[in-house]
Amino acid sequence: MSFFCCYSNTVQSNPEPYATFPSYTSAGVTFTDSTSVLAGVQTFKTLPCLSGIGGKRERSDVDWCHTAWREAVEELIGVVPSIRLLTNIRSSIRSDSVVDRSGYIMIRCTFKDLETFLRLCKAEGISSPYYKTLPRTVAELVLNRVPTVQGEIGALALLPLRPLPLIIDKQFQGDLRTL
Repeated sequence: MSFFCCYSNTVQSNPEPYATFPSYTSAGVTFTDSTSVLAGVQTFKTLPCLSGIGGKRERSDVDWCHTAWREAVEELIGVVPSIRLLTNIRSSIRSDSVVDRSGYIMIRCTFKDLETFLRLCKAEGISSPYYKTLPRTVAELVLNRVPTVQGEIGALALLPLRPLPLIIDKQFQGDLRTL
């Protein structure tokens, strides 16, 4: 079943709250092309790890869709989004599907959607602490990122979706430590 995250053809000043999943605790956006997925290095974990894009519900969040896109802007671009930007994103990007994983709502979007997201951020005139100029493509998003010490998400990476679980070879880990 497909869901649309508050999708409409007109931009509203205040989005109509999405009524589904009223008890959610966190939400995020997964960007994929069905063979690869965007991931980020969680820098503040005791053991830094790769994770998806998303986070906890905040009191000011209108609904799970707001939480997911707010987290995407904060983690990918490094700024707190305006309600206008969030409304534009909600109105412009159709989600492929929405999944409830025990209170974590995951919106699945394509890399084309990610580029729409980047275009909307650029149109908002945002300046990012992670980029000299805002990226336009997935490649620019991953390759041109300059992580900051304060950033929750450091480097970005494209990971293969299969096979799972995926373990990094010990010899390759040694190579990485050598770098």
